[in-house]
Amino acid sequence: MLLFSGTNDTVCAPELVQSAYSSVKTPAFYALLEGADHLEPVLTGGRELGASIAWLRLWVYNDQGGKKYFYGDTCDLCKAPWSKMTNAAWK
Repeated sequence: MLLFSGTNDTVCAPELVQSAYSSVKTPAFYALLEGADHLEPVLTGGRELGASIAWLRLWVYNDQGGKKYFYGDTCDLCKAPWSKMTNAAWK
């Protein structure tokens, strides 16, 4: 499960998404996007798009090229404007 939230999201606020993440029993990654609100994907084309596609390709097609978004201390979603909301990349 891939979960995103934005620091300015009042619909799926970060604390609500964190709560959902805490109860997930499957491989999961949760990242917070600085300055994003709930309409980020609709209004801007979404800075989440690349990561969303990488997640699907990684898990559906076993495309290992997507790992750079999620694995390691320098993963794409572990640096600004993102912050990884967990201590480990995989739950």
